[in-house]
Amino acid sequence: MPQGRFVSFEGIEGCGKTTQIALLSEYLKKHSITHTITRDYPRARGNRCW
Repeated sequence: MPQGRFVSFEGIEGCGKTTQIALLSEYLKKHSITHTITRDYPRARGNRCW
């Protein structure tokens, strides 16, 4: 079985992670590369720890 890759985007809020993920996803689709996008946390405002 061929090995896959795990790519992680990290950064502060508003730095462009979602934009970069979308661009990478479009590139992978264009080249018929199977991929999955996941999130490590729920995307809800107000659930922040200070």
